Amino acid sequence: MNIKLLESFYHVVIEESFIKAAKKLSVSQPAISSSIKKLEEQLATNLLERSNRGIILTPTGERIFESCKLIFSELDNLEYDLGIDNDIVKGPLKIGTSDEIASYLLANKFKHLTGEFPLTTPEIYTAPAAELLEKLKDGELDILILFYTPSLPEGISERSLFNIRFKGVIKKSLKNKKEILNKLIGDKIIFPSHKKKFSALKKHLKTNKDSKFCISTNNINMHLQMALQGEGITFLPEFIVNPLIKSGKLAVLHPSEKDYYSLKVVMRNSFVPNKAYKKLIELISPS
Repeated sequence: MNIKLLESFYHVVIEESFIKAAKKLSVSQPAISSSIKKLEEQLATNLLERSNRGIILTPTGERIFESCKLIFSELDNLEYDLGIDNDIVKGPLKIGTSDEIASYLLANKFKHLTGEFPLTTPEIYTAPAAELLEKLKDGELDILILFYTPSLPEGISERSLFNIRFKGVIKKSLKNKKEILNKLIGDKIIFPSHKKKFSALKKHLKTNKDSKFCISTNNINMHLQMALQGEGITFLPEFIVNPLIKSGKLAVLHPSEKDYYSLKVVMRNSFVPNKAYKKLIELISPS
């Protein structure tokens, strides 16, 4: 079995794209397609299926892919041991973030990341921003990915990655109920920042002058569940609420207002991110 054919197949699966695999291997897209076809002919079976959901592995394709991971991992180990490539990335990736970013933005990125860097082990730690910053400063974490950051300690800096829209939402069946519109679900610590930044929140407070917190928590998943239960209104990232708005469970408050919060990466000034960290940031950023 030709290792080059396996390499083409491996990268098509990792990149979830023939075009991206071709770019990764510095060959043409037809060359990648030809390699996959030859491999399937050699094995007398289909390995991949294309659908609206992207590239899907057949049962045989899954077995071949698992073998490829072992093969290319061993090749990387051999090159590393022989000193052929001293830029091999291996070891833990120590990442701090919030529950919602871990669950909704990062969780589906690690298959790709560990496929490309099989000698790495992502270690994800979720906690309030202040605790994460302490762990970053002490070297227990290498990077943080956050929306909200308090005052940064000396030697720590942040960089904006991209803006994500936040939407005010309420249970759809209660969107005109004044009692529910007056109940705020959020985090009192960052509420002043939201009040200053979010035009939809300003408009809501102006038209609902009796609004007050019914609960304050830094757990965004709790914000979401309480809104779904009809306990009040909350402001959440669109990557969390859009599916629920589309399904008719939540309604958007003041939809004409466009409010954004910056997703940031935070690091020690002395830290140089390796290729795996850089790839993770690339994966979560809009293409």
